[in-house]
Amino acid sequence: MEPKVTLNFEGAVLTNCFQDETHAFAGGLDCAVWAVDLQSGTNSKIGLHSQAVSCMSYEPASKSL
Repeated sequence: MEPKVTLNFEGAVLTNCFQDETHAFAGGLDCAVWAVDLQSGTNSKIGLHSQAVSCMSYEPASKSL
């Protein structure tokens, strides 16, 4: 099975969560939080931490990560 989308990150991804069917967020050893558009196959850095990002969740009611 071929992947539908291939994304490049600056370090290993340790966690991710979904906003909806076509949007997700990811974080990992690069200490960054990424917004991911699964339809277009693009990702953009939306935040930085001083240490690796190891967990996250998205709250739809408040639209907060």
